[in-house]
Amino acid sequence: MYPLARLLRPLNGATANARDAVHLDTAERERRRDNALQQARALGPAAWTVLDAGAAGPGHALDLYADDAALLTRLSAYVADGLASGETSLVIATTGHLSGLRARLRLAGLEVPTGAGRLVTLDAEEVLRCFLRDEWPDPELFDLAVAEPMRAAGAPLRAFSETVGLLHARGLAAAAHQLEKLWGALQLSLGFPLVCAYPLSGNPEADAELAERVCGWHSHRVSVSC
Repeated sequence: MYPLARLLRPLNGATANARDAVHLDTAERERRRDNALQQARALGPAAWTVLDAGAAGPGHALDLYADDAALLTRLSAYVADGLASGETSLVIATTGHLSGLRARLRLAGLEVPTGAGRLVTLDAEEVLRCFLRDEWPDPELFDLAVAEPMRAAGAPLRAFSETVGLLHARGLAAAAHQLEKLWGALQLSLGFPLVCAYPLSGNPEADAELAERVCGWHSHRVSVSC
């Protein structure tokens, strides 16, 4: 079974989770939500709140980052905000960033629920291996590895992915663009906010070229001027 399908499979019982939530005392639900919102604020500015659904639908944001700590501040606030809203946060990131995210959430005292409102984390390299063929994203394999499990989850979702950024960092710009198209189509069809993170190299010319190439692939830009 693909890793995302394995982790999202329990969400097929989202209806049961929703029924359980209804039985919670209203005051207790409000207390939990207030708690989560306070913890989210403590994690730093929610730079990606621009991704809320509007007239054009939920945002597809670009984060070009040079500093891992700053990226993790934004990511942890994004996840905490999702948990506070009862959403599932899907984070596909490098192992280092996944470890950093968990550490920041623990430090903030944020409990990650196992039912409605949860965090699903996946190693970006492992996910890429599931749908890349000859260094090119295969649409059918992407659908099996990513799209199908997300559709089956049947729950409010928000996503963060480093898969495209990793492809681009390997020098596979055309493959990265194709993967952005697959993510963008999935994001629009399911109506979830999506953040794609790309690492900057520290070379001004190369980074300017990267920004010029990828900014047009996204509806929102954070932490960089495009």
